[in-house]
Amino acid sequence: MDGFLQFIGAMGDSLNAALTGLNLAPAIGLSLLAGGLLPRKCPYMLQALGVVVLSVTLTALWPQIYGFGAIWPDLSELEAEMQLVILFTLSYALVRLAGLIRFSLLLFRKPA
Repeated sequence: MDGFLQFIGAMGDSLNAALTGLNLAPAIGLSLLAGGLLPRKCPYMLQALGVVVLSVTLTALWPQIYGFGAIWPDLSELEAEMQLVILFTLSYALVRLAGLIRFSLLLFRKPA
């Protein structure tokens, strides 16, 4: 039982660290753009996956603007994996929301 409690404690600490170090700004902006601009033929999962790849790349390469090296996430760390899952979930929800808003706006537009 002690090992299970240590595991739950480690998961809680990793989740806290993942939420603290999460950069949501690129994911939110790119998700809304992708959901509003890309056609509905493309599945939402692929759009969300593309948004996650672009937002992680943007976040990793941002320090190079100031002359520093790129900071890529270490995928062997539980914190980075949790961040990717959170980013994918948020991106999927926002891509769907933006797509639904775009569809409803197109549904109620007046014919010319």
